[in-house]
This record gives sequence, C-alpha cells and structure tokens, in this order.
Amino acid sequence: MESFASNQCLHLVASSHPEAADRCLAVIVEGDAVLFIGDGVMRALDPGKEFLACFPVCYFSMVDLEARGVLPMAIEMGLRIVSDQEFVDLLAQHNQCLTWK
Repeated sequence: MESFASNQCLHLVASSHPEAADRCLAVIVEGDAVLFIGDGVMRALDPGKEFLACFPVCYFSMVDLEARGVLPMAIEMGLRIVSDQEFVDLLAQHNQCLTWK
C-alpha cells in the first residue's frame, strides 16, 4: 500500500462537470490532495489533460474507474489510483475534507 503524507485538506471531486474541478482548484493550497471519485473520475479522460497538471497531488478511485469501464485506460495513462482502503487512509491522514459536486 502506498504511504500518503499528512496533508491539510483532502478535496473530493465527485462530478464530471468542469465547474466542480475549477472550484476546487481555486481554493487548494500547497499540502492539499485531490481525489476524483464518482463521476469525477471521468475528468481523467479529458483530451487535453492540462488541468491535471494544475493539481499538485491527485488520485483517482479504482472502484469508480472500474465501474465506468475506464480502469484499464487510467492504468495505461499512469494515473495514481487508490483502492477503497487507501481512500480511507487518505481521509484519516488529512485534517479536513471538502467535496466538490
């Protein structure tokens, strides 16, 4: 299992709408991490992918990628993918958690 550094806030992006990721991006600070969950994992498939470079540390839910049939593509792209247990670990290692829909 990957070891996660203790960070200030874990941001959960739970929507594929660009506004959710944009609102999250507007408030993240150094030390924060972003986890794309639910339909938010579909943001990984954006053709430009430039937006991913804007997030200092981002992860994608394996369960949600798999449920949407895009896990093989995400693996091929080299995205940081977390299991349900790693999701729990991320939550435990952050002082705050915000969800963006």
